[in-house]
Amino acid sequence: MKRKHPTEWQGSTPPSLIQQRMEIDRVRTRGLFGIWGGLALLALWFTQLAIVEFDVLHSVLVILAGMMIGTRIREFTRYKRRRAAFELEHGEGAGTQDPLS
Repeated sequence: MKRKHPTEWQGSTPPSLIQQRMEIDRVRTRGLFGIWGGLALLALWFTQLAIVEFDVLHSVLVILAGMMIGTRIREFTRYKRRRAAFELEHGEGAGTQDPLS
């Protein structure tokens, strides 16, 4: 299966550079929230382990947290690849907006 170019868009007309950067940044945000969510699940498991005896059913939290952290780390590395390809193609800082004063 042929892989798409990291900055390739769907549809007939390309979105603006600002919209493309926003889409790439959403991948980063999803990745970070997933990593922090997985770490929160692990903290919950350790807290539960301190209060209640160990049970195999409680280990499901560890498995879910590990899967969540693993997939979101992969998504975060995808963000880095996409951002590097975007900036290589359009220049560093492309699609950013200066704050209004």
